[in-house]
Amino acid sequence: MRRSLLLLAAVSGICGIAYEVLLGRMISSYLGHTYLVSAAVLAGFMIGLALGNLLAHRALRWLPLVEIGIGAYGISAAVLFRHGFEEVVGLLPASAAGPGLVAMALVMVSVPALLIGLAVPLFALHLERQMPDTAGSPRARAFQNIYITYNLAAAAGALALEFLVVRTIGLSGAMIALAVTNVAVGAALWYLGPNRDTLAQLASAGTRPDGYARLALFTAALASGVYQMLVLKLTALVFGPAGQNLALVVAIALLGLAAGSWLSRWRRLSFSALLASAVLILPLGLLTLRPAIELWSEFASLDMPEAALLGGQFLVLLVVTLPGFILLGATVPVILRCYPGTDATPGRGLAIASLGNGIGFLATALLLHAWLGAAGLAVLTVLLLVTATWPLTLRRGHLIWPVAATAIAGGMAALLLTSWPHTYLAMGASELARRDLEQRMTHIVDVKTLRSFDNTVSLVTHKHGFIRMVINGHGALGLGVDGRDPEETMVGMAPALFSDSHEHALVLGLGTGITASAVSETYTKVTIVDSNPLAAEMLPRFDAGNMGLAEQTDLDVRTQDGFVHLLQSGSSYDAIVNTVDSPAHMAAAKLYSLDFLRLASRHLTPGGVYATWFDSSMPLEARHSLILGLKTAFADCSYLMVNSGYSLAICGNSHLGAPASDVPFSDRLRNQLRSLGVDQRAEVFLGYRIAVRHPLGKPPEGTPVSTLDNPELDFLMGRPGADDDFSQPSWHVRQRQLFSRPRPDELEACYAQSLLSWNSPCMEALQQRRCIPDMWLARLARSLTPLPDMVSQVVEIATALHGRGHPDLARELLRAVDEVQVRHALYPIDYHTRVQHYALTRVLAMPEPSWIERVADPAAVRAAAADRAKHARILASQAYETSGYIYKLPMTACPASEPIH
Repeated sequence: MRRSLLLLAAVSGICGIAYEVLLGRMISSYLGHTYLVSAAVLAGFMIGLALGNLLAHRALRWLPLVEIGIGAYGISAAVLFRHGFEEVVGLLPASAAGPGLVAMALVMVSVPALLIGLAVPLFALHLERQMPDTAGSPRARAFQNIYITYNLAAAAGALALEFLVVRTIGLSGAMIALAVTNVAVGAALWYLGPNRDTLAQLASAGTRPDGYARLALFTAALASGVYQMLVLKLTALVFGPAGQNLALVVAIALLGLAAGSWLSRWRRLSFSALLASAVLILPLGLLTLRPAIELWSEFASLDMPEAALLGGQFLVLLVVTLPGFILLGATVPVILRCYPGTDATPGRGLAIASLGNGIGFLATALLLHAWLGAAGLAVLTVLLLVTATWPLTLRRGHLIWPVAATAIAGGMAALLLTSWPHTYLAMGASELARRDLEQRMTHIVDVKTLRSFDNTVSLVTHKHGFIRMVINGHGALGLGVDGRDPEETMVGMAPALFSDSHEHALVLGLGTGITASAVSETYTKVTIVDSNPLAAEMLPRFDAGNMGLAEQTDLDVRTQDGFVHLLQSGSSYDAIVNTVDSPAHMAAAKLYSLDFLRLASRHLTPGGVYATWFDSSMPLEARHSLILGLKTAFADCSYLMVNSGYSLAICGNSHLGAPASDVPFSDRLRNQLRSLGVDQRAEVFLGYRIAVRHPLGKPPEGTPVSTLDNPELDFLMGRPGADDDFSQPSWHVRQRQLFSRPRPDELEACYAQSLLSWNSPCMEALQQRRCIPDMWLARLARSLTPLPDMVSQVVEIATALHGRGHPDLARELLRAVDEVQVRHALYPIDYHTRVQHYALTRVLAMPEPSWIERVADPAAVRAAAADRAKHARILASQAYETSGYIYKLPMTACPASEPIH
């Protein structure tokens, strides 16, 4: 019977915590990724667990019904989420949306959490009745056995759910699978359950925990809640805000609980000694964060399979956080061993721990994170653990442990504050996954971090004035020295070229406000929705780029989830503009789901358009999934290449006609365009962007569409190495084979692909060569000439081709560059490139470039070019290093240079 109970407890444990992960995903998808909903989910789950733990001793005979009840709720929730939940959310009036959503989240989470909270104490009480009354407390031993079994199984269940079950059968399918398992456990318990006489037998009562013990346990649980939220935040900052983070952290925390319960069997370990040890060991684990990040940077930059990179993430988290989780996980078992009490004691101990955890979660999410930051939370955890050592020892008069813990805490707090890797944590996950971390650190001159509730935004300034914005670990965008961004302005203007009317627009995401400001200058009324409360606070920092958007009083700016806004909105829009650059985290990924795209389609006016832009560093499969979703939800789409790193999709419910040439842009927007160097003539503007539009074609057969129930994009973007399109070794091997035996058609296809992905295997294969054949170099340059932001690279390649003895090819490229500069002035080329261009035209006896009279000091350019022309041959023979979207390429000519085709 005992083995059967342990086995059933393990199966129940696999399901129990998995519900937390599943419900968190489902509720945030439909009710929003706002801090209020997140806080409600945390509060509801911990309140439910605490109530269930507290009432467990009164439900001794109900364990089979508890498991069946969990299963019944799971099936009901799966059906509700799959059929009709959108309608339920849409019924809430917009004026009561905040309180209504919070109430829904609380109810939906607390009900199953209450039932789950009953399970562990009830399993322990049932096992206790089956154990012989030998030396030691049967109650403590039964609780330890159940706690170890339940939490080990729960850790395995959380990982299996995230990385296998959900990705195979979707969220609702996983919920039904868990529910059926719970029903089966309940049926087995009903069949195997002990008789009433056995259940009625009460074990001998032991010493009950007094007020001092309960206060110490609550304080330790409070520290545990703060620590868990800190670990979640660190995981997002180091590995990116992926949906899988919660499963990884929960699994490690559960492993810590199981290991801590095993540790509690050491009878010499007192509660005070346990906490004093935690004061030393927990911060020691956190002090390994800096070297762990540096090791991760080297490891993640290797060509590793996804499973190896996930394993690397898990190992980093284990090293940094598991020691703390083990000691915190031992608190309840140690208290129960010291104070076995009555049947109610295990449940009450867990209730106190759950309540302390919940308050720690909420306090961190709503207040402490914004006040203290990550380093402050680490110090606060240590101080709370010190505080927890005092109540019991003061009552007994034994001061050795609290005094020692206090002294240790002071030293550890100082070490944490002085060695905390602030700059690393501000750089963003994609930067931390690249090698040469220390070298790139030297390029950073300033870091400003803003925090609000559970959100973190970092503005990282590089020594050349480049500013990188990092939101919750995701590198959202980069800005020039003056805080302006032509691409974002373009994204805000482009929808007006295709929409029939310009009355009302909806902008999803505020960010710097640059895109939103361009939309506001082309549409009469604009509604802006952003779930991050920091967005409005950051606007004044980017006044130059967003044209003083913060000072405009007629804008409707709302802190709300975009999906929820559309569900509750009765408005139709002439344009809906999604400004999120890629589905790199769970909150953004749902804006690329088929459910959302269809919802946006229903909210367009006749002739209205939906616009979304996407980063070319998205994995190839993710781009295919996104394009397929757009093609499914809308009747027609056009794709514009904003630059070599970003593409913009504009879609509508009817065929998109030719872009309009008479869009009434405001004077303020025209002045902004003029300051950016953009030609004001509509035909030049249209030619600049529409000429480089590229249809992406039909995605491969079998491409999955991302939905809320099966969030494929979230899984693809959450993969370690997702910033590298082709992180699998097989891609590199295949591309190296391709370039060892090139065929013109394969090269053309590969270079076309490089336009959609700056980190394509073409570029990586070229980097690995000692030389580049002339044919390849020419093809590369030809593929780049339509892109104004690639002008400097094309000029350098033209110089190299001239040095290799191909003056005709060099002339062809220079003429193409001149044409681009004549037609498009959005990217005025830098002084060095102008001088190089002019010098090469002189060497090749070409006419003077047509752009020369438009520069500020043409005489200086002519003089510098004349001097450089004397050394053009030397310059042409040198290797050059590009920046941005094309990495370092060897410019050395191959010994047997191939003919140019």
